[in-house]
Amino acid sequence: MAEDRTKQTLVVVETASKKETAGTVGAKKVTIDTGAEYNKAITTGAYQVYYKDADGNKSTPVDVPAFTANPATLVTGVTPSQATMSLAVGAKKTLTATVAPEDATVKDVTYTSSDTAIATVSATGEVTAVAEGKADITVASKMVPTITGKCAVTVTAA
Repeated sequence: MAEDRTKQTLVVVETASKKETAGTVGAKKVTIDTGAEYNKAITTGAYQVYYKDADGNKSTPVDVPAFTANPATLVTGVTPSQATMSLAVGAKKTLTATVAPEDATVKDVTYTSSDTAIATVSATGEVTAVAEGKADITVASKMVPTITGKCAVTVTAA
């Protein structure tokens, strides 16, 4: 006859640190806090689970199988609102970005200028024309920084 687990606590142990976290038995689950990193690969045995009764008796620990923590929908593309932009010295214009896919977990982007002597860009995408010339504004995914898009900026005399 199977043991009555309804009067017991389900415990997860982080094998390396021996940190224990208790969970609910009624739902037969416990939450494992693996940190905030997305798509973090957890190897078999990094965590173990066991039951503990009110008297402190424990079942034999069992390895948790390998799993992916914090599964995320990764960014596959970043497209600036304009491929090109022309501004006169001193002018400003805001560049926005569309992140694909639409259901990406983290849609935050960063903006950088290839030549801040020609055009600068703020954290919110506001491009400021500084001097005549050409510069590229790169929009990059914060989640996957290698995914980028560019806007070629041409700055003309005021």
